[in-house]
Amino acid sequence: MATAPDESGPRPEPGWKRVRFGTPFLDSSGPYFVPEDAGQRGLAMRVLPDHVNYVSAAHGGVLATFADVALSYQLFLLEPGGLPITTISMAVNYLAPGKLDDWLMSEVRIDRLGGKIAHTSGRLFSGDTTLMTMTGVYNLLRPRAPNTTGKD
Repeated sequence: MATAPDESGPRPEPGWKRVRFGTPFLDSSGPYFVPEDAGQRGLAMRVLPDHVNYVSAAHGGVLATFADVALSYQLFLLEPGGLPITTISMAVNYLAPGKLDDWLMSEVRIDRLGGKIAHTSGRLFSGDTTLMTMTGVYNLLRPRAPNTTGKD
């Protein structure tokens, strides 16, 4: 994952910079943005023409992908160099549409953090409007400690 100036594409709101996750799907499903201030957390995106459906609202799949990325990104940040994770389950509740050119932001909580599993929840919003609430359960792919007992 890297952050880099990007002179093409959508402009972030002031105080945000583009983040690249290094996988073709994630890099093409956004773009996504993170706060320039390293002490702040969050993820954001702008609704682009490729993100809207036939009624000019952000497609539900775009919002669900953003929700999954936002929830998992907060877990990724828990360890230096990033904590690898996979999604076990996720639930979303669509509350309001995102519109073309809306600036969408995420708010995420880590509700329970175990050694192998994490439970998260949060919301996506634009301005004062909550567009979606979401919950996710994630598999934490921490390296296994070496077996020093000689038993499997």
